[in-house]
Amino acid sequence: MLCTGGLTLGASTASAAVIDFDMNLDATDDYSGTVDNVRRIQFDLNTQTFQYVADPGNPVQAGDTFVDRGYGDATSYRTAAGGAAPQSGTSFLGGNYSMGLIWEELNGVITGTNDVGGNWVVNARYTGTSGGNFQLYMADLSPGFGQDYDGAQAHYEDGQLVMELSLNSGNSILEFTEQGGDFVEGTFTFEFQVDYALEGLFFTQEGDDFADLIEDGEGNPTFMVSANASAGTIQEPAPETFFGDDANSDVFGETRNDQSLFSETQSTHDGSLRFAVPEPGSLALMGTALLLMASFVGAGNLRRRNQGNAGMDLAAA
Repeated sequence: MLCTGGLTLGASTASAAVIDFDMNLDATDDYSGTVDNVRRIQFDLNTQTFQYVADPGNPVQAGDTFVDRGYGDATSYRTAAGGAAPQSGTSFLGGNYSMGLIWEELNGVITGTNDVGGNWVVNARYTGTSGGNFQLYMADLSPGFGQDYDGAQAHYEDGQLVMELSLNSGNSILEFTEQGGDFVEGTFTFEFQVDYALEGLFFTQEGDDFADLIEDGEGNPTFMVSANASAGTIQEPAPETFFGDDANSDVFGETRNDQSLFSETQSTHDGSLRFAVPEPGSLALMGTALLLMASFVGAGNLRRRNQGNAGMDLAAA
């Protein structure tokens, strides 16, 4: 996510329906209880983005590439009406366990640029992750990791993997103060295929186990996650960009794709995951195109971080 923002996951097309779901925490190794009528899982996200350029004297042009990594700490389960989803039993999110979203290496390429209203506007396409995966974990209570990405990853990977997602594609529109300048804001859309769901944990309202909905008889995905994101200058703290020698170049290297590291941006956001299954009778039409994004940007379901939120909020998921 080039300078990521808050992430919202939702329905992808008219052939797929956003769903409410229930969670049976007894399916995990360490936690017990239930969560009912969940429409979305709310996250705080942190992202670290590295931008590479073919010509440092003419940066942020079509063909320039970028890569980022990040994590999310789940803060709440929300119903369709926006309230807190009912939790019962002995385990409570943020009380004695945490849920984390991890992505290690999200790659992208700039597809076009333009000067609009004095700002530098960039279109970008995401080409996937190393290994193609985003992972969702349940683990012991998180102490909060800030920009310590390695610490966050180690904490969650010490827990239990409950879902794994592959990014099929993604696009974004990004705005900078000037060509090669600081990041201002952006909007992002992504499509995912669900590769794994822990058996017995996630259920549709009809009682179907998400683990059984990953493929139909022909191998087509029948359970999916789609994503939108938004980030802006009202984010607190504002995105912080480092240029040249200030960049943390040891993460992905000073050169990549035959291009030179130009900048590093660290950003924090709010976001949420939502899930979808196909409408009855639509599987034959869907094939591998199930995960096209619906646009939720500006629809009121994207929240940006306020001053009182600490922690981190998917790039741009």
